[in-house]
Amino acid sequence: MPGTRISIRRTAQVDRVRGVPLSHPGCAALITAGVRSLGLDWRMPGSTWGEGVSPSLLLFWMVSGKVALAAGPAASTDQLTAGPDQCLVVPPTTAKRLTSGAGPVHAAYIHLSPRAPWTEITAGVLPAARARHVAALITALADETVGIANDHLARQLSEAIITCCLGLTAADLPRERARLQTLWDEVASAPERPWQAAGLARRVGMSVGNFHRRVLALHGRPPMALVRQMRLERAADRLRTSHATLAEIADEVGYASGFALSNALRQHLGVRPRQLRRSDHSAAPRP
Repeated sequence: MPGTRISIRRTAQVDRVRGVPLSHPGCAALITAGVRSLGLDWRMPGSTWGEGVSPSLLLFWMVSGKVALAAGPAASTDQLTAGPDQCLVVPPTTAKRLTSGAGPVHAAYIHLSPRAPWTEITAGVLPAARARHVAALITALADETVGIANDHLARQLSEAIITCCLGLTAADLPRERARLQTLWDEVASAPERPWQAAGLARRVGMSVGNFHRRVLALHGRPPMALVRQMRLERAADRLRTSHATLAEIADEVGYASGFALSNALRQHLGVRPRQLRRSDHSAAPRP
């Protein structure tokens, strides 16, 4: 709701964590971005927590106070310190220990699935001018009394995660999405071409690794999975609306044979070609 003020609650003088259930309406955007859990964290001065190896990537968005991260094989090397308006990044499978400084700590935490591109991120401290905004968004998601649609909040939070991890600003996101959409439009218009990740990356002026990370962060799937989806959706549409043979359609969408296309439809869309043929096929025009 425009104009609604979102406040960040303060804690009593005890360590406290407040999580947000991802079952909230509208959290699909967060799940797509790879979020496993998120919430708010308050720690008293000198508190120690989070010892051990985490299976997920931790983003710790600092609102106030300071947190020291001891990370490494024995959680004693690579000492890092994050303060207000910074994001402490702890990659998966890294032994760690977090310790608050001389003052109380208020932060937002987000755990992300250990999948690319997150698996390639190393421990570090990133600038996060929007840390207070992220904490406010999480507070609003956790508070059912806030009169703002959860799906809108979740989309904002998802974009904040993406911009932080990809080193983008919020203003970069529309341009980045538009650049990739132009590429996907080209793929959709010629699904029969032998598209490969390296060639797609060259078309948008990125390295293969950077291209893979950005596509996965923005779309929730690797580049070639998106190409496959476009091919199969085109094939399914042709099966429903034409009398072309399966082999002909396979050739149109870049599959080596009708058998290969049939297997792909069954594996990825959960349907067989004959099931699609039955859908309004009697009214289908000749190609």
